[in-house]
Amino acid sequence: MLIVLLDADVIIDLHRFGIWESILKKSKILIPSIILRREVFYFIDGTSIKHFKKYLDEGSILRIQRFGLKS
Repeated sequence: MLIVLLDADVIIDLHRFGIWESILKKSKILIPSIILRREVFYFIDGTSIKHFKKYLDEGSILRIQRFGLKS
């Protein structure tokens, strides 16, 4: 299954509810590059940081790039 997550709040809530890892096991997740650049860290109660780089490296998360059209 392929899932497109367009907002950081959804990603944070998946972590908060403890279902992020199970979603990754069942699906490939596409996330816009702007979210990965600016929201690359997930804060749990403002004390710890979770990094998405390992998911990108293993291919669980795919980055959506912006493509410009030239006329």
